[in-house]
Amino acid sequence: MKRNFIFFILVLFLFSGCIGELLGYYDVIFDNNGGKGIMLPERKNEKGDVFTLPESTFEAPEGKEFKEWNTEADGSGDSYAVGDSITFEDSDIKFYAIWKDLTYKASFDKNGGIGSIPFINGKKYGDSMNLPVCIFTPPNLKEFKEWNTVADGSGDSFGVGESYTFEASDVTFYAIWKDIPSEFNITTDDIMKYVAIPASGITFPRGASDNSTGTVASDYYIAETETTYRLWNAVRTWAVDNQAYVFVNEGRQGGEYHNENTPVGDENHPVTRISWKDAVVWCNALTEYYNSNNESEVDLVLVYYSDESFETILKSASDISDGTDVNVNPTATGFRLPSSEEWECAARWQGITAGVNYVETNPDGCTVGYYWTKGDSASGAISNSEDDSTTVAVGYVEPWTSMQVKSKVANALGLYDMSGNVREYLITLDGSRAMAVGGSFYDYANTCDVSETYSYDLDNIYDNRLSYGTYKVTTMGFRVVKNR
Repeated sequence: MKRNFIFFILVLFLFSGCIGELLGYYDVIFDNNGGKGIMLPERKNEKGDVFTLPESTFEAPEGKEFKEWNTEADGSGDSYAVGDSITFEDSDIKFYAIWKDLTYKASFDKNGGIGSIPFINGKKYGDSMNLPVCIFTPPNLKEFKEWNTVADGSGDSFGVGESYTFEASDVTFYAIWKDIPSEFNITTDDIMKYVAIPASGITFPRGASDNSTGTVASDYYIAETETTYRLWNAVRTWAVDNQAYVFVNEGRQGGEYHNENTPVGDENHPVTRISWKDAVVWCNALTEYYNSNNESEVDLVLVYYSDESFETILKSASDISDGTDVNVNPTATGFRLPSSEEWECAARWQGITAGVNYVETNPDGCTVGYYWTKGDSASGAISNSEDDSTTVAVGYVEPWTSMQVKSKVANALGLYDMSGNVREYLITLDGSRAMAVGGSFYDYANTCDVSETYSYDLDNIYDNRLSYGTYKVTTMGFRVVKNR
């Protein structure tokens, strides 16, 4: 019924227009040109009359807005803006609504993080875009999960690289964060602690006087304790029996000065009497051991290889020749030895809340807002190493024999024996230098500072004495790290 009425009205107007022309009257007719609705004609205009173009009251097509009036539907005729005037000649005039595309923008909200991402502008209805990588710095102990159109995650979710098609409005994508586990379990009894490095990296003071700097580029997990003989032996035995691994040394339970053969204490003493080469190969074995025994859907990727293309897994300590760099896959997620920067960062770490015996942003260039144990102190100690009592509280030193791991007070990250018990092997991230840090049961308190690092050139036979049966091997162990 309503449609019939509208049709009748239109016919009536058209008919009356024809009569109007015979009488010298002219009409202005409006065409929605793809929009919706009607605008009634302007009737009974005489030649010479002036008419002012009105606002369009048509409903625009999706994703469009009114641009102008034109005497041709495709916009090729005479154009008129709202408010322009025309003077009637001797005919009716028809104006078509000309539509233009609306443009929209996509904004990105850090949603509790830090930083900014430029918005994307100039998108039209139906255009698409791929969601970018999130470069916001996450809140503490968080990592990026996804983008969402609602801050609480209840809207539409998009992963990085997924496509979004613009509707007829601007859109804001909120970074949705998920918790990063503060611990990583190698086994039920062997735990790693998370070191929350900002996305831009972190620079911290180094040296006994805190007058130099070191930088760690990304976050990582580091073992809570030095590698125990229990874990070492379980992994080594499995790797030799099942995966054809070869170790130069079998390792020993604990360490005692002038006693290079007899086990010390129990299996929760750190492993000793191994070379850095054994430690490197064992890290690969631990990765395979973890993958074999863990129910995770994604296996960890091994770190150390015999070739630069990372195709041949390094399984034999005998295959590491003196003077030859170890090939390190820097993005692998498996277990490895720490770099000196990673080890010292974890040893000094006090976090964003000041403890005691700390240095903040000295020297210039250190990341603002973080606190660090002073370089002339043991890890976690409340004063420098000249005060033996504060060093002994956190590090097992000078008794000439090792002790069970976790026998002393942990540092701010919850790491034990970063100073004392046994020295710990490190290797550079490019595999070119081995080091030892942390002091041992054989050392004096003032040689267990967090800044004490002993470096060994891999191309120097003498410096490779760590691989041979000297007394230093009795005081040497290691702990592992992994990329997150």
